Amino acid sequence: MTHWSGAYVGLPWRAGGRDAQGCDCWGLVRLIYQDVAKIALDPLNGLYVTAEEREDIAAIVAGEMAHGPWFPIEPGAECELDVLLFRCLGLQSHVGVVAGRGLMLHATAGQTSCIERYQDGRWRPRLSGIFRHRDAR
Repeated sequence: MTHWSGAYVGLPWRAGGRDAQGCDCWGLVRLIYQDVAKIALDPLNGLYVTAEEREDIAAIVAGEMAHGPWFPIEPGAECELDVLLFRCLGLQSHVGVVAGRGLMLHATAGQTSCIERYQDGRWRPRLSGIFRHRDAR
């Protein structure tokens, strides 16, 4: 049996994308939650125009994670499908999904979606929060 994450590796990046034909980081989280966890997340469509609008994205992400269906998880207690929040260029504007011990699945501009380590290397100092959806599990 293959791991669920394999179906989401190699998806093309597309600003504002919300499906397997192309997605940004939130689009990938939303797609995974829809397919794997059977949880519908707000598409956040129309709240920003391009991925370069980092301040708008940071405000949206912070608002989404600060209330509603999300609650914070202590580092070390995360599990698959928890959402990781990262600072990019000083703003909390990137998300990824825990895909295994120390591994995340995410999409960044100009690259296809991939699995990377988040507990060390370039992502560790950028990690600013871990969140779990109240309906997950």
